[in-house]
Amino acid sequence: MVKHGIVILGLVGTLVAAAGTARALTVADLTAPGATPIVQGDKVYSNFSYLSADVAASAVTVDILGGASGNSGTPGLRFSSNWNTNTTAIVDSVISYNLNITSANSIVGVGLAFDGTATNGGVASVGETITDLASNKIYNLSVLQGGNGLANNSSASVTLAPATKTLHVVKDISVTAEKNPTPTGPVLVAALTPPAHASITFVDNTFVPGGGAPPVPEPATLALLPLALLGLALRRRLA
Repeated sequence: MVKHGIVILGLVGTLVAAAGTARALTVADLTAPGATPIVQGDKVYSNFSYLSADVAASAVTVDILGGASGNSGTPGLRFSSNWNTNTTAIVDSVISYNLNITSANSIVGVGLAFDGTATNGGVASVGETITDLASNKIYNLSVLQGGNGLANNSSASVTLAPATKTLHVVKDISVTAEKNPTPTGPVLVAALTPPAHASITFVDNTFVPGGGAPPVPEPATLALLPLALLGLALRRRLA
């Protein structure tokens, strides 16, 4: 009996361990036919698409940031993978999706951030186009490292005017390793010249929520309003 009990406990432990190591959500899951959208409170992320000849959709994981079903902070999505120039001089991925707000709230701003690194002429960048589907207004964001004369930045943001409930986001994630100039000195100099390199492991999109319609006063609050007005009138008369 004790032996059987030990076996049962072992099986239960195995099942619990397996449940604790559930596979992460990937872009491949989100772009599959009949894919379920990501729901984060009143935010619905849907209509995902992906294009890349270098990084498989199954190799790009998606996590929820902030707000409902996420960590504290501004709500949004994190796309993670290993974009790097270790074996290919140019690596590029294009991800697009829609965001729809289902409550009285709206989106008043969008943020973009990444952990791009670049050395010896390499360039890591993310360019993003955001379209307000309600007004068809277009906004652009970009982050860059190794800009070769351009300003480096790891985060950027934009204010949406007017605020909106529907957005279409297209982001181009790119790392390139430009060839170093051919040394004109001895062969030893060429051997010591380090190769160009660039990498990105995550790209974040955050969406700043805005308020909706002003709250409707409760009946008890409305009942107190005449008393408040009467009090003000008496105060004026006494003054």
